[in-house]
Amino acid sequence: MRGLDIYVHASDGETLSTALLQAMATACPIVASDVTGIRNLLNGAAPLGELAANDANVFAEKVADLWFDADRRRTLGARARAASVTSYSNDTMLACYLGLIDEIIRER
Repeated sequence: MRGLDIYVHASDGETLSTALLQAMATACPIVASDVTGIRNLLNGAAPLGELAANDANVFAEKVADLWFDADRRRTLGARARAASVTSYSNDTMLACYLGLIDEIIRER
């Protein structure tokens, strides 16, 4: 993915996409479908990617707009990379799972 200028991800539905997380980890700017799981991942307080309706023309416009805006590509890529490190790294995910397991054990 490091060789990509923009990662484009069309989907009718997602939960937590590994492909999107991989693109985020490489600081690749993303254009993805505006569906619930993807929206939850990319559309936080500071957007981590561009969302597009599942329409070929809308996707093409979003990709073209991002292609011609190098500052936006760098900003989205940097935000996505930071989020992947702080929220989705192996260490962070392990700590979350261990916390959840501990909470379940304490409730029994």
